[in-house]
Amino acid sequence: MQQLLELISDALDNGRRMLIFSQFTSMLAIIRPALEKKGLPFFYLDGQTPAKERVDMVEQFNHGEKNVFLLSLKAGNTGLNLTGADMVILFDLWWNPAVEDQAVGRAHRIGSETLFRLFE
Repeated sequence: MQQLLELISDALDNGRRMLIFSQFTSMLAIIRPALEKKGLPFFYLDGQTPAKERVDMVEQFNHGEKNVFLLSLKAGNTGLNLTGADMVILFDLWWNPAVEDQAVGRAHRIGSETLFRLFE
């Protein structure tokens, strides 16, 4: 957890905007209060997030309202356009790399000229 917080802090200091995926909502339940304790504003999306709220958060994130988006891998890996991010952290790896590729694809789009970083 300490390494994740250091990575986030360094990235934010360098103007990065990031997506942090975990396959386990129980892990998100650990990461979430750690971010809150550090006073880092973030968006949070899991399978319980209503569709309208998802759309609103995506729009707000892409318009720069917050620089961190914490997402459940299964809830956030398809149907979201999060091109406001230039960094993706896959906190824990999924057994199916195609699911991870879809998650990364939320931020990294073909034709994008933004420098992109992936951490696994």
